[in-house]
Amino acid sequence: MRLTFAFQEDGSECSIFSFDITSDKSRLPLARNAVRKMRTLRHPGVIKVLDTVETETYIYVATERVTPLEWPARRKSLSIETSKWGLFTIVNTLAFVNDEASSIHGNIRLSSVYTSQSGEWRLGGFEVLSSMKDDDAVVYRYGSFLPEANRYIAPEIAKSGWEIIKRHPLSAVDSYSLGILVFEVFNGCFVNTDQIGQTKNIPPSMHQSYNRLLNANPKARLSVAHFRDQGRRSGGFFETPVIKLSEGIESLGLKSDGEREEFLRLVIQVRGYLRDADRLVASSMKSLRTFQRSISV
Repeated sequence: MRLTFAFQEDGSECSIFSFDITSDKSRLPLARNAVRKMRTLRHPGVIKVLDTVETETYIYVATERVTPLEWPARRKSLSIETSKWGLFTIVNTLAFVNDEASSIHGNIRLSSVYTSQSGEWRLGGFEVLSSMKDDDAVVYRYGSFLPEANRYIAPEIAKSGWEIIKRHPLSAVDSYSLGILVFEVFNGCFVNTDQIGQTKNIPPSMHQSYNRLLNANPKARLSVAHFRDQGRRSGGFFETPVIKLSEGIESLGLKSDGEREEFLRLVIQVRGYLRDADRLVASSMKSLRTFQRSISV
């Protein structure tokens, strides 16, 4: 889908995803599936849909204001800590898709990830997202219709086609693609399959888990949820001040006075060393002030 930007009636910014039906009818089922899944999949890590319209010639989807993650990634302007925070958000969302929604995303790659105005990463690219409870899932018939599908697909699919995913763990396909996404995030692009498994620019603490995502044997591949859990272990690659800060915002109302003071120190710490955390810090301070006002009434 093509992405443009617009303004709502109240003056706030939004994004418009559009699909030209007349010029690409073969991919119309993918566009319709993407719209349907964007509207029905409820998770904070998914792009928020405001409205959808389908005419005889176009499909339009109005969403919260987002920009492609490809832009800063290809400029290599993402810091290590921002990248970890963003990947943590995507991993949480993808684990929800796999485990709670019993679905396969099937299109995890850099071009399926966007950033919100607050700097948070959002998951999109739902063209072939399919419930594995559906015997006639879209991914079986249209997985190969995705742009550059051959470069991103797992080896078992390249060998035996999309139907083979029925024989393997549900998360195996998305785990493999997540491994490629990790490489893209830290290197800016993924040119060819020769790069699979390379650890260039990837934080050393992530190497072992990253390689397990890319295991050629789908049954031995690390699941998305287990990748997240390994990162959250003491000293793990997802144990960072920024991730703790983002989680602290969500649970601010449940914290004790001492925990809120510790949270404020964390805000100051993050602001001190992370150059691109300003929007997250601003959000944190706003949340803290709002909470303080609410308890002083």
